[in-house]
Amino acid sequence: MKDMFELRRKEDELWEEDDGRDDPIIAKQIDAIGFLKGELDPITEENQEVPTTDEGLDKLIAQLKIEREQIAEYSFFGDSNWKIIDAQIAICEWAKS
Repeated sequence: MKDMFELRRKEDELWEEDDGRDDPIIAKQIDAIGFLKGELDPITEENQEVPTTDEGLDKLIAQLKIEREQIAEYSFFGDSNWKIIDAQIAICEWAKS
């Protein structure tokens, strides 16, 4: 799993990319990194522990994929639920060594 320095650097890159636009997908990616750093609440209902290994990340990714299958593609307001979960999965995949 990527170390704390790499997680912080990626988080900073995402903040710069967002540049005050409050993009919900980037916000969820930042939340995912915050969880991986142990600073924010869990990003899944089932997996409450912060992963510290690639195996832990694999379990988190599997749980996110299960949750993706269980929700509607779009929210009541027309936002894509799946894009948000896919963005969190991408961060978890990136965080693997």
